[in-house]
Amino acid sequence: MIGNDGINSSSFLNLKKSLDSYLAITDDIWHLIRSNLSIKKVRKNEVFIQSGDLCQNIYFINDGIVRFFYFSKNIEITSCFNFKDSFISALSSCIQHKPSFENAQAILDTELIVIEYAKMLKMYDKSHSIERLGRLIVENAYLELESRMFSDYRNDAESKYRNLLETGHPDIIKKIPLKLIASYLGITPETLSRIRNKPGN
Repeated sequence: MIGNDGINSSSFLNLKKSLDSYLAITDDIWHLIRSNLSIKKVRKNEVFIQSGDLCQNIYFINDGIVRFFYFSKNIEITSCFNFKDSFISALSSCIQHKPSFENAQAILDTELIVIEYAKMLKMYDKSHSIERLGRLIVENAYLELESRMFSDYRNDAESKYRNLLETGHPDIIKKIPLKLIASYLGITPETLSRIRNKPGN
């Protein structure tokens, strides 16, 4: 079915399913949310959130892989990878209206569902259910971030690589260039190759 905006409604089924996992969504609530959504297709290697620019959107990865990265002393550092059915944003930029300090790049051709942060705040005013839904999503994102940070502190590069395989399907992980995974793990591509070649990896 094609909506008034010319977008096939099936494009939003993954998002609807994800939202329902946080909170039961009535038809009226979904109609309000759906009316504020758009689709953004990002080409492989395209950077769609730029460091130094203001981020004004929240994104849901409908398909593809996104990495966040930043520069430290002219060295490019990958901070995380995000996979299908994930919510992503440079949230501090949205909230504080300050330039983003990170970049977001599509690793593969990627489809994103987009909602403007300002529109989301207006929906909060219209619906306590949507406001609660937003809070639950942010809480979950924080818990995932905290878990990843503590895991990074405790684990060596090999353990971090195994955790990455558990987060995303191994066949999908193989589509990420080795140098980017090595950047995330804080090791050289050669060391990563040795880790990947060990039994069980």
